Parts: sequence; structure tokens; C-alpha cells
Amino acid sequence: MSECLRRVFIPLVGCTLLLLAGAASAEDKPPLSSLADQKNLIAGLCTTQFDLDAAGCACVAQHALDELDDNQRAYLVLSVLQPPAAEKMPIAQSKEELTTLFNFLAAAHDACAPAGATPPAAAGSATPQ
Repeated sequence: MSECLRRVFIPLVGCTLLLLAGAASAEDKPPLSSLADQKNLIAGLCTTQFDLDAAGCACVAQHALDELDDNQRAYLVLSVLQPPAAEKMPIAQSKEELTTLFNFLAAAHDACAPAGATPPAAAGSATPQ
């Protein structure tokens, strides 16, 4: 094998083995879109968006799993993590869907907040136009 070919071939084989090993280990793990992962992600995002503690945000996340569909939960997450991607979703163009989400957030916050917590609308949220 020529020196030039050897320099290309050996790293290529190494990369291929790494990719195959990564694919095999990924199959052993549950998908990232599992309900438990969604609940943890929503609860984590809640702590940065609301004035709730970890227990309150776990409560909001459980309400999200119980009351919202997959698209609504995806929009909620993307609206915080990747707003441009969220705005490309069909749900972002529906005043009815956005109002549903806004009302959900207010109700879930109120249901999970300790006495005296600030409602989301008073904390700077706006009703969709």
C-alpha cells in the first residue's frame, strides 16, 4: 500500500469504526423524545422562565404531559431553546393554538405555584396577538 493511500485509508477506517460504535451504543439508550426526557426538559426550562421552585416546575411539566399534545410540547420547548425554529412550526401561525398554550401556562403556573407567586402574565408574558 502506498504511503499516500495508507494516510487516507487508516483514518477512514478509524472514523467508520467510531461511527458504528456510536450507532450501536445509541440503540441501547431510550430515545431522547421519551416522556421522561420531555418532562425533565420542560421542568428545567420552567425554572428559567417562571418564579417556581423545582417542585413547582415538576408540577408544570407533569401538567404539560397530561394536557398538551406532542406538537404543543415541542413548540413550548423550541420557543425557549430555538425561537426561530419554533416560529417555523405551523402552530406558531395559529392564534387559537397560541392562545391555548398561553392559557395552559397561566393555569399550570397557578395550579403549581405556592401562595404569593407572580402569575406569568404579570412577569412579562403577553397574550398572543
